[in-house]
Amino acid sequence: MFSKLVILVVVSVFVVFFPAYGLMVMNWILQFHAYVVDFLAGIFSDGQVGHIIRDLLGLVALPVLIGVLFALVYWIARRKLPSFFASVVWSVWLLQLGALLVVDKL
Repeated sequence: MFSKLVILVVVSVFVVFFPAYGLMVMNWILQFHAYVVDFLAGIFSDGQVGHIIRDLLGLVALPVLIGVLFALVYWIARRKLPSFFASVVWSVWLLQLGALLVVDKL
């Protein structure tokens, strides 16, 4: 619990002192989401159901991808499955949702 608090404080201090990097990360998240939604537009129809599926997969793709990458690096280093996969996925999902709500993309 203490380590998570330390990570939160360190990331917060980093964002306060270097806001340009925080904006850059948020832009990357928004660009990835737009790329996934645009890519899926060619697969799913333009109807309401297709739009919902594209948005849902767009919201889930980046958090799961980043969670899998963290888990893969952890598995390569320690040769055991990580216990933090769900925490990483939820954290990235909340960050992405916040960014999308701020720019009113949902």
